[in-house]
Amino acid sequence: MNKIDLVVARYNEDLNWLKKVPKNINIILYNKGNDDIKFKFIKLDNIGRESHTYLYHIINNYDKLADKTIFTQGDPFAHNPDFLEFLKKTDDFQKVQPLTYY
Repeated sequence: MNKIDLVVARYNEDLNWLKKVPKNINIILYNKGNDDIKFKFIKLDNIGRESHTYLYHIINNYDKLADKTIFTQGDPFAHNPDFLEFLKKTDDFQKVQPLTYY
């Protein structure tokens, strides 16, 4: 079975949707906002945007990256309203998969 990581770049978004992420996906949450959240996270200074967070993750985990890594903002639904359904179809992903499945 392939290891799948979901890397979430958060500022102050509501993260309750993370409770619905399929159980086979490992959530790695980077938090640049307030710490008043109920999820395990890695604290980062609020510099750059989400691309800074993604690059930080790649550089610091280069030798142990998952077989598949999904990068998303704290609110992915603005880009893909069906994001949670999209996460159920990781077996169909291409090597580089846009956030939208269509």
